[in-house]
Amino acid sequence: MKKRRPEESVPVRYVVWALCLLVPVVYYFLHLNYRFNNIDDAWSFAWAYQWWVHGIMEDIVFLGGTEVDLSNFAMLYRVLYGLIGSTFGWTKSSAHLTSTGLVVGASILWAVALKNLGFKTGFCLVFGLLFLLVEPIFGAANQARVDALAIFWIAAAVWMASRRSGPGVGFFTVLAFESHPAGAVHAGGFGLAILGYYIFKRFQGRERLTALIKASLGVIVGTVAGGLLYFALYHNTLGHLAHTFARARRMEGFRLQNYFYSYFFLSHYRLHIPELLLLLFIGVYGYRTGFFRRARLETVLLGIAVLASVIISRANFNYAAFAYPVILLLFLSFGAYFKKLGLMAIGLAIFFTLQYSWIYWLQGNYDFPEQTRRLRMAVDDDGLPIFGTANDWFAFYDREFRHYSVPRRGLPDIGRGFYLVRNSADPHPLGRFVRRLLRHYTLIRVDRFEINGGEITVDKAVVVES
Repeated sequence: MKKRRPEESVPVRYVVWALCLLVPVVYYFLHLNYRFNNIDDAWSFAWAYQWWVHGIMEDIVFLGGTEVDLSNFAMLYRVLYGLIGSTFGWTKSSAHLTSTGLVVGASILWAVALKNLGFKTGFCLVFGLLFLLVEPIFGAANQARVDALAIFWIAAAVWMASRRSGPGVGFFTVLAFESHPAGAVHAGGFGLAILGYYIFKRFQGRERLTALIKASLGVIVGTVAGGLLYFALYHNTLGHLAHTFARARRMEGFRLQNYFYSYFFLSHYRLHIPELLLLLFIGVYGYRTGFFRRARLETVLLGIAVLASVIISRANFNYAAFAYPVILLLFLSFGAYFKKLGLMAIGLAIFFTLQYSWIYWLQGNYDFPEQTRRLRMAVDDDGLPIFGTANDWFAFYDREFRHYSVPRRGLPDIGRGFYLVRNSADPHPLGRFVRRLLRHYTLIRVDRFEINGGEITVDKAVVVES
């Protein structure tokens, strides 16, 4: 008598329907309230505004690393986010919704790619929905950083690899590089791994060699095509690429850095330790039960992700979003191997939803549009420049605004005075130069109000009479 295979512990179709309800609810309630005082929102979106409105590549607001002679990245970001900002308004909501749309597109591409690679439809649907819920990717979808665009290009490279398109892998890897060099490492690594996996699994002997040569030539062709586009965008600044990478490395102080370490061990309250424990459990139990002999693609992709984190060697936890799809794939494949896909998916959904519920409990009553409106009302439209927090940029993007960490070389014309906006909830202190500047001015209180967990003060700085 043929042995009957165990049934799935929780029907996958129920999990899919539950996630279809849960994911939009989480995104709706945490829109603009997830990472509230995130300096990267204005730092990134201001690039698009400065280029789209004034044709300036330089980071005027912060002077934080995109000086005109070093800017070799994020032009496609400027075009896309600039188009959205000019059409729907230069608001934080416009920027975040753009990132969310890109991440949704990436989830679809990953799900379709897995379907092309032979995974079951239910598995691909669960993966695509959980892709939107896991914290690193959810964080990328709810901020204005260039990460969401890089995540989309990585997914496009993976999708092309699942279609056995070497040119597509090469082309989208270059686009990922244009968005963020760290994204290119993951796009190229995952794409090449999937191409190689398919070739070694399907072909033998001379046919395998022929297929490898054909795929390699395709990747080269696609890379050249993408390189021509990159050259068209940055031919005037290509000579500064080496200096750009050297400068980025100096920022890390030549210390041992790894974004996985930052994600798992340096997050607030160590919230991601359970994910690491689950990874370790899968590593030990999967080895003992033979799981990894079946999950060869998942194992290879995870190895690529770990290698990428070593190559990149930076401690920015945001980069975990580039690699997390393969971790999610490993989690779900482990559950599916033991007929526990539904249970694994429910466990991950509950784990991340509890974190989001806690954040909503802390920040769910925040009203960022109201804060922006109050600030615009408080400051007269008299042409004086404004120093403030990153969030304040969204109130004064069309004014002569500077973040109060800006160095001396980024100083606007302050001969007639300026405004200073401070927020007790903002984690970034006044910059050294602004503190020195205040010695020569008298501050006159213009407004003071409490909102969104902090006290905001608006002062007008007037020149001290000699």
